[in-house]
Amino acid sequence: MKKLYFVIAIIFLSSVMIAGYWGLWTYGQKLVRFHVDDIMDNANDSGIIFEGRAPSVTGFPKEYTLIYKGGIFHEDSGLRLKLPLLVIKSFFLEKSPISFDLQQGFTVDGAKDPWLWSIDALSFSLVPPRLPKDLTHEGIEHWHNRDGKIKVHAIHLKKDDLSLDGTMTIQIDRNLQPEILFKGRMSGAMDFMTILQKRGYIDVKQSLIALTVLTPLTKTDENTGQNYIDIEIRLQNQSVLVGPIQVASVPAIQWPWRSLPDLPQ
Repeated sequence: MKKLYFVIAIIFLSSVMIAGYWGLWTYGQKLVRFHVDDIMDNANDSGIIFEGRAPSVTGFPKEYTLIYKGGIFHEDSGLRLKLPLLVIKSFFLEKSPISFDLQQGFTVDGAKDPWLWSIDALSFSLVPPRLPKDLTHEGIEHWHNRDGKIKVHAIHLKKDDLSLDGTMTIQIDRNLQPEILFKGRMSGAMDFMTILQKRGYIDVKQSLIALTVLTPLTKTDENTGQNYIDIEIRLQNQSVLVGPIQVASVPAIQWPWRSLPDLPQ
């Protein structure tokens, strides 16, 4: 009889715990939906239009899973980010990681060079950092002065023959320009350099230098037979560097002023 009571008590306690967890999870689901709707409404007021349906929120009993399909249109620039499938997973608690998965990549309509701004696949995770208050000169400068930094983990990126896996750090330099460091493994680099040359991003001389430097660094994965390179990619002083080689340059960002600075009398 005592054994029966014990079994009943265990079942009862388990049921209470499951019901309690379900109740908390469902309450959190409503909060996530509320904040997502609020973000989309505020974005619309700022000229950023979400063209797909509001993301569904599923995932019980694991982390919340948001699924979004559609475009994001920026009225001022006329650019449209097209997302065939975006999956976001997290419990959205303080210091809990958030994972982003774009299995089908993305494209940018309206860009001067659509190929440059398209990705075949992208996934990564991060712990939400302290972000700038806004994307103004004052907001970015304040973030820089407080040693603002974004650390991105478990990155996987694929574009044509190029595949990247690693980690990335994003911060702002003293000139308030982005400074990005990627450390990881790159495969398909040789073929991708050929693509960059054919598309005019680098000339023949730069391509030959890159191939000369990268070839001795190439290793072969014993399990897959695939060639790869352990590499560092930097965006520094408006130059894109693969190892020691500059492969591209980017224009400076002119952050708008929240208020005009005082002019000298």
